Amino acid sequence: MSPKKKRPSVTILTPVFNEEAGLLAYERAVSEILLSSKTYDFDVVLIDDGSRDQSWKLVREICARDDRFRGVRLSRNYGSH
Repeated sequence: MSPKKKRPSVTILTPVFNEEAGLLAYERAVSEILLSSKTYDFDVVLIDDGSRDQSWKLVREICARDDRFRGVRLSRNYGSH
């Protein structure tokens, strides 16, 4: 038997700051377009940068639904720099 070829792996880092309104649409788009790829293995890290809305709750729900998503919650807003 020949060894199975492993697909290249890509990690997408996604900053999240008060994204409650658009986070589920982002999850849907990433799942449909990237995570369905047969060429690459994708995973997504959602980084909550001190959101004051329900973003962190949504991040946890997304991660519970699909183990290709992971969440990180920063203790306060550090900004994109």
